[in-house]
Amino acid sequence: MTATIVQPDIKFTMTVKLEGWKAIMTAISSLHEENVFTAKPDGIMFKVLDPSKVSLIEFFWQKENMLKYECSEEFKVGVRVEEVVKALKRFKEDIVIINYLSNKTLQIISGKKEYVLRTIDPSYIADNPPLNVNYDVSFKTTMSELQEVIEDSGVFEDWFEISVIEKSVYVLGAGDAGKSKSLLSENVKNKLDENFTVYYSYSYISQIVRLMAKMCGNVLISFGKGKPILLGMEVEGVGTIEYFLAPMHRNQ
Repeated sequence: MTATIVQPDIKFTMTVKLEGWKAIMTAISSLHEENVFTAKPDGIMFKVLDPSKVSLIEFFWQKENMLKYECSEEFKVGVRVEEVVKALKRFKEDIVIINYLSNKTLQIISGKKEYVLRTIDPSYIADNPPLNVNYDVSFKTTMSELQEVIEDSGVFEDWFEISVIEKSVYVLGAGDAGKSKSLLSENVKNKLDENFTVYYSYSYISQIVRLMAKMCGNVLISFGKGKPILLGMEVEGVGTIEYFLAPMHRNQ
């Protein structure tokens, strides 16, 4: 008698541009080595909080922004992000197909290459509550301009500060050796009608900006007095990846 090989069913399938999938996985890998994403009939939700609970990434990839997407019901999939990124780096073709199979594996195909990765139990990673913030200042700039001023602020110290003075936004850094000050934007609208300064971790913000610099064009920057900073990073053909970073005290 010939043994029958039962092929696993495909629970969801997506066909996307390789650079788009790589951009999302790269951003997530900066915060955590494991992540749970939620597959829904209208797209995929990514949300990851770093272990120290200082920074958060949120992104909903709508099916309209994919080349192909099929999912009949909502469910969660846990992945080791670093392993996914390793596989993506081996691909040369522009298009990648991702299938989640009934045997709880993630099949990634591009050109003549295929990787099948084991997934992890999604209940192992806690859900993160939504983050709703009423920001005082919001404006758009380019990722390259943001990267420039953040690197300027890191010359002397491991923190950077954003100051709103009149209608201008400045990024500053300081240390025993000296200090820096760079103009980031002018003519911004400030809901508080007062000057204020907020401090953030240089190491956190510089890491995400460095990783995403070549993948993003424009970035929406939102922040406020004593509030997290939000970077809305626009990735062509994908959407906006949102990165939140909590403020810090000067003496930390």
